[in-house]
Amino acid sequence: MASPNLDAIPLEILVQITSYLSTPDYGALRLTSRFCEASLFPFFARQFFSRMQFMRTEFSLQALVDISQSRLSSYLRHVDIGVETLHSDYLQDTMAGARTINRQRPANPNDNLEEKVRYNRFEEMCIDQQVFIDLGQDQQMLTEAFRNLQLDTVGLQSRKLYPHDAGEGSLSCGAAKILKETSIDLRTAREVLTYGNDVSNASCFRSLLYALAKSGSRPKRIETGLRKCLLPDAAFNIPRFMQQAALPILSDLQTLSIGVGGELTENMRLIAPKGQAPYLARTYHLRKFLGSLTQLRHLHLSYSSHFDGFFEWLAAPVPSEDYNGPPELEPPKSPALTGLRELGFTCSPIAVQHLLAIIGKCSATLQKLRLHVVSLYVDEKKAPSHHSITYMWGDFFTTLSQIAGNLEDIHFSELNRRARGDPRAIAFETRDNRFVQEFSYMGPDIRSELESLPKKISISVDRTGKLDHMTDAPSMTAINQ
Repeated sequence: MASPNLDAIPLEILVQITSYLSTPDYGALRLTSRFCEASLFPFFARQFFSRMQFMRTEFSLQALVDISQSRLSSYLRHVDIGVETLHSDYLQDTMAGARTINRQRPANPNDNLEEKVRYNRFEEMCIDQQVFIDLGQDQQMLTEAFRNLQLDTVGLQSRKLYPHDAGEGSLSCGAAKILKETSIDLRTAREVLTYGNDVSNASCFRSLLYALAKSGSRPKRIETGLRKCLLPDAAFNIPRFMQQAALPILSDLQTLSIGVGGELTENMRLIAPKGQAPYLARTYHLRKFLGSLTQLRHLHLSYSSHFDGFFEWLAAPVPSEDYNGPPELEPPKSPALTGLRELGFTCSPIAVQHLLAIIGKCSATLQKLRLHVVSLYVDEKKAPSHHSITYMWGDFFTTLSQIAGNLEDIHFSELNRRARGDPRAIAFETRDNRFVQEFSYMGPDIRSELESLPKKISISVDRTGKLDHMTDAPSMTAINQ
């Protein structure tokens, strides 16, 4: 009887076996023979190296550069940059209190010296990262790596979960080095990480964009997943020296999924739309940025602040006449949104007429619509009553069914919720007579589904869960009278 031989196992079965292996065991299997290495490498690379996240540290970005110069480069298609920075304030406090860095076990007088050595190493890492960023070395190393990669997606993230992670969560590449040299596990020691602020997030986004421009990389998707701080308007400022290199990236971009908010009152620009007095635009740079995305197919905006005039601007038709005022006061042109296939908004109030107008601009091509934690209003200065909220959403769904004839996929969740725990969220009646705060439909009969929604929506009017049911809803005209 022939001895067992891994080379005799059909590749499809061997690949299935690897799905049950831990990462170290998977690596060990690849080392058993040249056949296993050659056969499993493409699957291994696609599973572990198609998407990776890196820290803004020299050792983490050096790993990215090394990958870009290796046989793994063709597999890496999605790169996220973590905005977290290391800081040792908490550790300084624990050292002053005679506590150890490793809080998982009691302090031992015999290993205080070892603990202090690890503390010094972490302190060195903190200082090195700050100098590394201040000198712009992160942008230079990103440029070097991007030049060798064929990226589809780039983005900014803060703590990201991936399908193959073994723990509660994963951090950027480089966390293992920190754990090895300092005994600090960044998955649990959150107090040694700073998640960024408006200034650092804006700087990180601009460095990412400039690195793409200098490298000649042309990803089709840019996204952010920032938990603590969103991008301020200043992040979207493209200085003149960057425009020649950066604008081609924006004109080729097909997907933009970003969170906008933070401090929107800095670096405001005066604009003077035709027939209006000049005023300060909080989102001037964001408007210019969006106006450059001529090939945009998918747009998702998360926003935490009330944008004065932004959605009115986005809903406006493209100007048919040239601006005849002072060039310094020329407002950014509203994008045409022709060709947009997917649209999503998350958070913050928006005027119902502006939301419908935005959808109307891209109705000829729009196939997917996502609304999450969106609240509507008609009169910004007058809070809607409970009844008018249900009428307003009912009228919105009815109008949407008439203007978005090409929609194939809709998803609405936690509509009208203004804060965590807010009981006034819109509830949808299910077929088994339950009320849930989420509604999805994908199929050819979407118009009928939208037309039926006004009779299926309710709203909680108190924290006991009492529902205010939708009855014969008047039109929006009646509500305004």
